[in-house]
Amino acid sequence: MRRIFLSFLGTTNYFPVNYYSKKTASKVKNVRFVQEALVQWQCSDWGKLDHILIMTTDESRTKNWDDNGHEDRKGNRLTFEGLQTRLRKLSLKAKIQNINIPVGRNEGEIWEIFDTLIEQLKEEDELYLDVTHSFRSLPLLAMVTLNYAKVMKGINVKAIHYGAMEALGYPWEIEKMELEERSIPVFDLLPFDQLLDWSVAIDRFLASGDAKMVREVAGRALIPVLAKCKGQNIEARDLRPLAKNLGEYTEVMATCRGLRISEVANALKVSLERVQHQKVVKPLKPMLKKLRDSVSQFTGNEVNDGIAAARWCARHNLVQQGFTIMAETSTTYIVEQALGEGMHEQDTRDLVNMALKILKNKLPLDDWDEKARAQEKKTQKIIDWFVPQEALRGALKNLTNYRNDLNHAGHKDNPMSANKFSAKLDELVFFFEELIHNQGDPVGDQT
Repeated sequence: MRRIFLSFLGTTNYFPVNYYSKKTASKVKNVRFVQEALVQWQCSDWGKLDHILIMTTDESRTKNWDDNGHEDRKGNRLTFEGLQTRLRKLSLKAKIQNINIPVGRNEGEIWEIFDTLIEQLKEEDELYLDVTHSFRSLPLLAMVTLNYAKVMKGINVKAIHYGAMEALGYPWEIEKMELEERSIPVFDLLPFDQLLDWSVAIDRFLASGDAKMVREVAGRALIPVLAKCKGQNIEARDLRPLAKNLGEYTEVMATCRGLRISEVANALKVSLERVQHQKVVKPLKPMLKKLRDSVSQFTGNEVNDGIAAARWCARHNLVQQGFTIMAETSTTYIVEQALGEGMHEQDTRDLVNMALKILKNKLPLDDWDEKARAQEKKTQKIIDWFVPQEALRGALKNLTNYRNDLNHAGHKDNPMSANKFSAKLDELVFFFEELIHNQGDPVGDQT
């Protein structure tokens, strides 16, 4: 993959300063252009396939890319080497290229800048961006372009630099200083790009239940942190299992692994608690709270968590999964209430539908299913428990019909409209929530 250094060149007559980076403990002295310092830090070992791209308007090209582009107040030409000359004197192997862009005076020119930026980037490029001398709308446009390119071309943003001259003082104040005093910090703005990635990833999870992007963002953000501290940063270490647990949680929901819902939900809650006060990505805290709130309804009780999972599926458009989880959770609830045992035994769980059929059709023992006759006492206990549960029987009938409609892809008489399933799932989840609330703890012998 290529490495790309991309920077915007302004029109100001820059005076010599010293640039330093606390992050890399690097310093370059006596340079007019921040690009000179950044290129020495980032691009010194780059090869012929890598590119250094300097974006200029017509004016900035004349004044600062080419040599001797400025005049004094009397109109006399000032002798200064332009950035093109300065970069070439570094004898870098990477290709140095000047790209012309419009000033951005109107919407059309802004779109032209956007198109030009996108054209320079190829699939999976590694991008090092400098926004020190971006002007007008370019900083915002650059960030929008980055995110567009990440989605469309899979680029990887490795650095975003900003030489903060204002941190030292006003330009006219700095110009009066001795050269050794003109030390300008270069800020690393990459965490803000990572924050945007975290925001998009968590929003995707909250909206759709898809944690894939959270895992990817966590991996990109934490690898350099853990490498730098040799894995000793506890806060960074705790973000990694969070991403893993989010992924496992969504996989369990998407594949309806009912027996693991409580386990993975609890693991996710624990990992969220551990990172609530992390400072690796400081503004992440409010978003982590939203994540924690989204799984707060899981209590460790299997029936309660099954209903909570169905509710979660309904909110994340996992409608078919929601009906499946709700159907199996209702069976667990009924077996536990009617028998007080065997809620995970398939032969026992099968008796629930058999009991409903027997009760509905008033079947004599001789007409019972063979499995029901083989477990006559258990079947009869379930039937007896069902007798006063008229509303529940109606809800189960609807639940079975909706689930079958989905599982058979609508290949049945009078299939339901696709836009109605979500509302029906909500209704059923609410019904079972109220049922359990009114009857108390769903786990226990109430026969």
